[in-house]
Amino acid sequence: MEAEEAHEGGVALDEVARIARMSHDKARVLMHDLVTTHRLARQVPDTGRTDLGPLYEVRPGG
Repeated sequence: MEAEEAHEGGVALDEVARIARMSHDKARVLMHDLVTTHRLARQVPDTGRTDLGPLYEVRPGG
């Protein structure tokens, strides 16, 4: 959530992995689970044209 505030929006998967100190693959599986199963996060488009792939943010009320 702090990274989300620092970026004023979604956070790239690479940063999620770095902050959580886990591999990119484990972070991808974790974020998929948080988005699809638990619905605590959501995937948002990267509007900054950074080509970092999808961005993730905490779902409002989550």
